[in-house]
Amino acid sequence: MSVGYNPKTLTDTILFNLDAANIKSYRYDYNDYFPSMGTAANGTDTSISFPVAGNGSFKRVGYGQTYGGYTVQQSDEVYRYDFLTNGCNYHGYNISVPYGYQIKFTYDYYIDSSTSADFPLSGGTLLSGIELSGQYGLYQSLPNSTKGIWQTISVLGSRSNAARLANILLYPGGCGGTRMATSGFILYKNVKCTLIKADFDDSTQQLPINPYMYSETPFSTDGGGCFDFSTSTGANASSSSLGFGMDYIPVPAMSNFTFSTWVKNPPNLGQLGLFSFGGTDGFRFGINPSSVYWLIGPAYAEGYVNFLSSMDTSKWYHVVASYDRTGSLNSGVPNVTVYLNGVYQGRTNTHATQTPMTLTQWGGLVHSACCTIWTGKLATFTAYGKSLSESEASQIFNATKSRFGL
Repeated sequence: MSVGYNPKTLTDTILFNLDAANIKSYRYDYNDYFPSMGTAANGTDTSISFPVAGNGSFKRVGYGQTYGGYTVQQSDEVYRYDFLTNGCNYHGYNISVPYGYQIKFTYDYYIDSSTSADFPLSGGTLLSGIELSGQYGLYQSLPNSTKGIWQTISVLGSRSNAARLANILLYPGGCGGTRMATSGFILYKNVKCTLIKADFDDSTQQLPINPYMYSETPFSTDGGGCFDFSTSTGANASSSSLGFGMDYIPVPAMSNFTFSTWVKNPPNLGQLGLFSFGGTDGFRFGINPSSVYWLIGPAYAEGYVNFLSSMDTSKWYHVVASYDRTGSLNSGVPNVTVYLNGVYQGRTNTHATQTPMTLTQWGGLVHSACCTIWTGKLATFTAYGKSLSESEASQIFNATKSRFGL
């Protein structure tokens, strides 16, 4: 899904996107709601049991084994189901789905060549299902009778119209008193369930983004204005003046993190907080006219990455700051890297022992944190679950700069 008006805007690994001009937001929850079950052994399958389970049983496939020309890697999650039992063959998880989210369910599957010739038996063609309580059941059936090759299934459910529970199920054979075949087995590889939220137009189910120049006044209707925090008090994450609900930004554990934002006339202060993660991890970032301030816990190391030249208070600027925990941009050394208008400005190294962000760390936009509030203008804010390179920062800048008279 493209988030910006310009389709060339980078969307890979977006966790959250806010476009103040359109008063629209988008969030992709990269947490996997079909978490790994069991531990893969070298060449040996091990029995597993999902929290929601019907007839039959699954095994975790050991790595190093080859099926359909593909050798299972240690990092893969592959589950095996033998066609031995009639009945309701559902297995999976029950999850909570907030209001306004879509469920995306993807996996690869493989029917082994040894499976009996009666595959697929009538009534036993189901592969998987999404059951959103009180709203819909969305089921995926065999698209063909092919055996011996890997195939991919990907499904996206409609938006939840209330906070609901959902069953996310592997369902080999369905629940019709039968099974896929009298003998043989199916493999499911790298099953993923994610949640996507966007402020859609309810009549078209599309995310409306309008191309136009940003105005300088606070927004009042769809398609005009920006977030203006130029008052003496600024704003924080709990303030209604933000005009949108954020809930949380799910940041994958042990990962890198980037924010990308268009700002104008930020305050000329030091330890200011434009963006902060709460909790004991203590991640905080701020922008002033000459640098990006950062603080990373739990040791609370802090510092600045200076711009090559200071901002002009009359112009909009695109700022990208990456917490590069894995050192992907810096020969393995953890760091904070900053780009201004698509150009690399510099980086500062951080301690290698810093704690990673947690899976559901709470994020506050324009958060006062413990120090100085942020008083400036903000038009867009995007969070990514990776470190961005200079070419990616430049791509975002060039795709959106015309909206700011550049």
